[in-house]
Amino acid sequence: MKLYSIPSNSFGRLLSEALIIGHFISRTNSNILACTQEHTCNSFILETLSQELPISNSSIHRKLYNFLIRIKFRFLILNHDDIFGEHDFFYKLMEAQRSYRERLLTLNHSIKFTKLVELKSRPIILFATRTNDYWNSKNEKLESELDLRNSSIDWTEAVIGMLIENNFSVIRIGAERSAALSIRSNFFFDYSLSEMRSDKSDFEICNHADFAVTTGGGISCLPSLMGVPSLMVNTGLFSDLQPQEFLSHYLPKSVYSIVDDRLLNSFELSELDLCFMQRDTHYLSRGLEIRDVTPEDTLMAVKHFSESVARRASLQSSSNFKNGNFMEIPEILRDRFPANIKLPESGLEIGIKVSKLWKNLQSN
Repeated sequence: MKLYSIPSNSFGRLLSEALIIGHFISRTNSNILACTQEHTCNSFILETLSQELPISNSSIHRKLYNFLIRIKFRFLILNHDDIFGEHDFFYKLMEAQRSYRERLLTLNHSIKFTKLVELKSRPIILFATRTNDYWNSKNEKLESELDLRNSSIDWTEAVIGMLIENNFSVIRIGAERSAALSIRSNFFFDYSLSEMRSDKSDFEICNHADFAVTTGGGISCLPSLMGVPSLMVNTGLFSDLQPQEFLSHYLPKSVYSIVDDRLLNSFELSELDLCFMQRDTHYLSRGLEIRDVTPEDTLMAVKHFSESVARRASLQSSSNFKNGNFMEIPEILRDRFPANIKLPESGLEIGIKVSKLWKNLQSN
């Protein structure tokens, strides 16, 4: 038997790495014992994964795992590299999501709330933003170096307000430690701070949405896992851009030269090692900075996505539909981003499709 430390304190890693491991074990009947980390961010997904592998929350198993790493007895520990591979991580993620989606979609649709009737008079958007509020609420040390992935509360409220004004209903999802918003509308429901929020309901709420808009972070994996067409906006260039079956459309933040306040063009971006530039200082050390997508451009991207992709996608891949407002990554940049993956049945490719509103594209 080998030990595996399941990343229970990270929702994103639970819905990516842990799903891949679970799917691998279900196909190979490997003899694995998974031990949790000290904190568990979602017990329901652990219950689901426990159908594939035994999961222990014993501190003894955690200590044993750390001891084996320290004395370099790695042959007793699950080797991630053998499972993920260097180039097919995203394909394996899609495979795992497909496998678990079938099971998760059979959940009893137990969420019932009177507000849903009013929300349903408009297209419903699941909305999630990555801010530093969740981190700062549970850590003494403030989160640093990741502002390029975060969105401010002011930005969040501006975007949600615009979506409501433009005839969308919005359900905000996320952790219970999310900062409260000042929005008051019959077409806005803050599920993340509601009494009905639970680990299981996080998955069930997806059944009520037409599509999702996220800014990255672990929560962005949830709608795609549940088959909800998704658009990611205002995120860093590489850190959260993961092609998935129901997530392939993006409007990322833009990169500027600080010295002359100038947008970098595609060629200049191709000179950067974007894969490893996932912290603020990685850009600052090169005289660069990341700037937010404006709320106005975010609204426009959501409209394009809703009209040309999500409305028709239903439970089919959103990549099946052509959309003139989104385009493939320019060829000169392709080796800086995850490669396309192919759906097994049709051979259709899923990759990163970027909104033409991305400022760096407009600087060419």
